[in-house]
Amino acid sequence: MREVALLNKKETQDVIIESKDIDVVTGEKKKQSIWTKEITFKRVASKGKQDEKPDKAKAIRLVGVDIGNSTIKIVEGQVKGEKVHVYNMFKIPTPVNVLGDGNVEQPASVGIVLKNSLKEHGIKIKNLSFTSESSTIISRELVVPYVDKESELKHLVEYEIQQFLAINLHNYVVQYMKIDDVIEDGIEKQKLLAVIYPKDIIASFKDVAESVQLKPYALDITNNAIRKISNLAKVINADLLNKDDINMFLDMGSKSINISIVNKGKLDFMRSISGGGRDIDRFVSDFKGIEMIDAEKLKKEEVNIGRQREYNEVNDGVIRVVDGWATDLSRIINFYANKESGKQIKHIYLCGGTAKLKGLDDYLESKVKIETTNIVTLDNVEFSKNIGTSTVEEYINALGALIRL
Repeated sequence: MREVALLNKKETQDVIIESKDIDVVTGEKKKQSIWTKEITFKRVASKGKQDEKPDKAKAIRLVGVDIGNSTIKIVEGQVKGEKVHVYNMFKIPTPVNVLGDGNVEQPASVGIVLKNSLKEHGIKIKNLSFTSESSTIISRELVVPYVDKESELKHLVEYEIQQFLAINLHNYVVQYMKIDDVIEDGIEKQKLLAVIYPKDIIASFKDVAESVQLKPYALDITNNAIRKISNLAKVINADLLNKDDINMFLDMGSKSINISIVNKGKLDFMRSISGGGRDIDRFVSDFKGIEMIDAEKLKKEEVNIGRQREYNEVNDGVIRVVDGWATDLSRIINFYANKESGKQIKHIYLCGGTAKLKGLDDYLESKVKIETTNIVTLDNVEFSKNIGTSTVEEYINALGALIRL
């Protein structure tokens, strides 16, 4: 599955739109631009054929940018062989009220703080590779017949989408990847994962870069960024990553939890549930009668909901918040198992700022009965000596944005 790649040079394996065709933001005939491609996944295989070998990542130096509700994570680096080489890695506070459900509503404000932070850290690379997530990004599984031409498949996918979604596709980019071969009523068909992506979100990230004369190189959904970094990794923390298993990745943010299920290297399922670290901050703030910023600090320093936790009112209250997430998560796990004829998720991996909550992995594992681990280190990430940390839990999305296939 390919990233949201918005470039001016079309690779032979990319599909659908070149810079000479249609602008993904306006939907009109486009002029030459570096912000040109749609969400480009891997070409859908022909009937009875599977991809012969995995795509090789480009060795291009980029700045990966993950704009979250609380912080912006920034990683300068490039892929060399099977390693991601990181030259700079840091985070900065997200300006207040600039992000609305994945849409950058004040791109100039974000662009200024982003450019200033790059200058402060001595980063001269101007090519930015963004990741994004939003509840307005729609994913659906489709089962469609095999057709001879890619253009015919595109029209068929768009027709199927319009049968169950009351949206104007002119306002969206539609892309898809093949998940599996299936047989329905004795007829061979293909199962696709389609992603329907709002063009206004794409435009907002373009504006962030161009407002301060930086170059918008690519845009990726966070689910695909996680898939790419996990496919490149062989060891998470000190444990071998079994890529033949079905693994779930939870990106624990401040306002939402982004769910990606990866099955043998393919993004098999994606969902987002409401809730995150901000809910815990709000509970602590109300319970203690303190400001949100002080509640967040107390959460990081004192709250522990794991097996070794202290039993007190704060920890108990935080557990009640997490119980709500666990209930939603259990429903999704059961839905996936039922949908996929009993396929079982073998491991859950946590990343994102809220994943650093002490004991969260322990507690979720006790609730959903699936082995759960925080992603702290990855064997495929190498850091320059100037970087004072080797932990990556908050930077998975930005790291994945560096992997261009």
